[in-house]
Amino acid sequence: MISAMKHRSLEKRWFTSSQWDDVLTIAQLTPGAIAINLAHLIGRSVAGLKGGIIAIIGMILPSVLVIVILISGFAYILEFPSIVSALKGVLIVATILIIQAWVEMAKPLYAKPLFLGLSLIVLLLLIFNIVSAVIMMISLFVIVTIVVLLLPHRSIKP
Repeated sequence: MISAMKHRSLEKRWFTSSQWDDVLTIAQLTPGAIAINLAHLIGRSVAGLKGGIIAIIGMILPSVLVIVILISGFAYILEFPSIVSALKGVLIVATILIIQAWVEMAKPLYAKPLFLGLSLIVLLLLIFNIVSAVIMMISLFVIVTIVVLLLPHRSIKP
């Protein structure tokens, strides 16, 4: 996607190669999807604020339409027992992959039982959908911030 955007921008002479590098860097540093940020920057430089807004809509709309079409057919698909069974199998595999990723990421915590226990609790809360992932992320951010502020800081010696 990005290479096509680069090719089109340079072909239409909207940017020089050096300007493209700057725009790409800004798009990468800006929070959000790089392609959407890039489309906004290109649209804005070519046609002002309206161009930026239209470029964002043009990047997002196809995905939204595909999702809406898939969701509208999802209720119909769930009427077939074989598909429901397959989806349950996918859920099991996804859960196993999440646990496997947790085991790999938690290896440094094995020496720290408190952190290992906390990460296991978070994993179980998320897997069994007891707590929303968004609430969990916000809570963890607050907890980590408090812990970092309360822990004594070590000086780094050269």
